[in-house]
This record gives sequence, structure tokens and C-alpha cells, in this order.
Amino acid sequence: MAEHPIQGLMNVTMDKIRQMADSNTIIGEPITTPDGVTVIPVSRVSFGFGAGGMFTYGFQLMITGYYLLYYMTDIAGFSTVLAASLYSTIQIIKMVTMLFSGVIIDAINFRSGKYRTWVLVSGIGLGLFFPLSFFYYPLPQSVYVVVFMIIYTLQTLFYNVGWTAMRAVIGKVAKNKADVVALNTSA
Repeated sequence: MAEHPIQGLMNVTMDKIRQMADSNTIIGEPITTPDGVTVIPVSRVSFGFGAGGMFTYGFQLMITGYYLLYYMTDIAGFSTVLAASLYSTIQIIKMVTMLFSGVIIDAINFRSGKYRTWVLVSGIGLGLFFPLSFFYYPLPQSVYVVVFMIIYTLQTLFYNVGWTAMRAVIGKVAKNKADVVALNTSA
């Protein structure tokens, strides 16, 4: 069986990392203390390797979107037409809440800073409303649709407030343009 391209990429990457930092060759010069003790410094090299960035973010959005459609049709029992209509409405809600979250963050300034509190508040709100978005509520379908859309709108608003606050913080913590690019493409 042929080797998978990702496996080849990982093998090449690990070989390059081994070439960059071979822990067997990083040994310092012996140091003799005034007491006559000789110390040979040995450096320990550790590397972490991860992948993600915008691919992972896009993949997460795709999986959430597919699950949302599955939830609406197979768990909540909405018709395909209703689920498609709600999903389209959700995309508009995401756009509006993204704009609205910027307005909220700009308008309110806390003692702890403009962005930190929003990151905390959004995490709490998202932790509450995201699971509630996917519960099954034994309600009449018309009421269920309204409850679902209110909860999902709140969940989306908290997500977008947190995302906007985190992106705004990047400009404050970055020391130069390269930092801004690196932080925006890796988060």
C-alpha cells in the first residue's frame, strides 16, 4: 500500500526538526568551580509541533454546520425546507451579530480593560448557550423554532463577541506587523 501524503510530510518535517536540534551535539564546555568540581553543561531540547490555523477553524465551522443541519432535520424533526430556511437565516444572524459585537465592544469599556472582560463574558455565555442550542425541547414545532432561534442567536452573539475581542487584542499585544500576521493566521 502506498504511503499517505500526510505521512510523508510528517516524516520529512520530523527529519528536519531532528537535523535542527540534535540533543546529542548540544554539550557545553566543562566548567570547573573554585571548589574543584567540574560541571559539564548539557542542554535539553524540546520541540512541540502542531498544525491548525485557518484550516482547523474552517473545518470546525463545516462540522458545526453539518451537525446543525442534522440536528434540525433528524433530532428536532424540522422539515428539510424549514431547516434550510432556518440555516439561511442563521447565516444572516451570524453576519449581523458580528457587526453588532464590534459595536458592543467599542461602546462599553470596563475597569479591567476594553477586551479582557468580553473574552471572559463570551466564554461563559458560549458555554451556556452552545449546549442549549442542541438540546431537544418537547414543544410544539412553531414554539420550538422560536426557542431554537433565540438560543442560537444568543450563542452566536457570544461567540462573535469573543472572537471580535480576541482579534482586537491581537493589535494591542503585537509588537510589529509580522506579529499581527502570525497571531491572526495561527489563532
